[in-house]
Amino acid sequence: MSKPLTPLPGSSRMPNSRLFSTRRRQPRPNSQALPSRILHAVLMGCFVSLVVWLALAPLSLAFADIVIQGAGLLDLPAMLQQEPLNMGGNVVLTRFGLADEPMAVSSSDLMLHVLGIAVLLIAGSRLRRVPVRHAVFAVCALHLLGTGVAWLQGDAFPHNMLTHTRLVADTNLLWLALSPIMLTLGFYVVERSWVNRVLATALFIGWQIVALPLKVLLSAVLIQALTPAVIPLLFVATGPMLDVLLMAALYAWCMTWPLLQLDERGRLATRPDLQVSPPK
Repeated sequence: MSKPLTPLPGSSRMPNSRLFSTRRRQPRPNSQALPSRILHAVLMGCFVSLVVWLALAPLSLAFADIVIQGAGLLDLPAMLQQEPLNMGGNVVLTRFGLADEPMAVSSSDLMLHVLGIAVLLIAGSRLRRVPVRHAVFAVCALHLLGTGVAWLQGDAFPHNMLTHTRLVADTNLLWLALSPIMLTLGFYVVERSWVNRVLATALFIGWQIVALPLKVLLSAVLIQALTPAVIPLLFVATGPMLDVLLMAALYAWCMTWPLLQLDERGRLATRPDLQVSPPK
């Protein structure tokens, strides 16, 4: 006679098996329903938008002061040009940029740029990691394009320090103004913890406030040290593409945070209604 079959681990005949056991979460009595989260997201988004938009005018003036002081510390031969934007008789914000003396793009400088691109291409072709190698090739192609345009147009090259630094400042101010709306439509609705929302808002807004004068000064230093032919490459490196990538990275990082709350002593603690129970 054949021997009886032994039930496999994890089958329905072995109810005590832990092979395929799942981690069960405890009930969430404090978790918000979706309509409530949407309402809270809209209220918080309106409050943050009001604060940021009212602070745009003084912030733009503060950015301009920081930029001109930084240019003085770096010995940049540039002047600050400001252009206030009025709406209804009130100054909404102040556009600014660093202007220097017109720089002619000489043939010798362009040849040095082409030589540098060739060296970078040779070095990049030896890289083993394909994403890094493709990134190096993209940088070389963009810089080669800017160098070619500068060589064709000569003294009529359309970009200079003023246009680039003003464009960088304008795009950063625009991102700063639109950040509360983007947070309202995305992060505030998904996130359930008020503490996480406040911390993420401070992180998003704080990064843009710190990065704006740094990017303007870095662009001015590189343009002054090199030639205006690097402006197309600098716009990619310090322009909206960098802001989009960093916003996506910060959003992904904030979504990995544990849900936090303030305890009775005012310290940060993990919400107890989301603790994972051990498998049984």
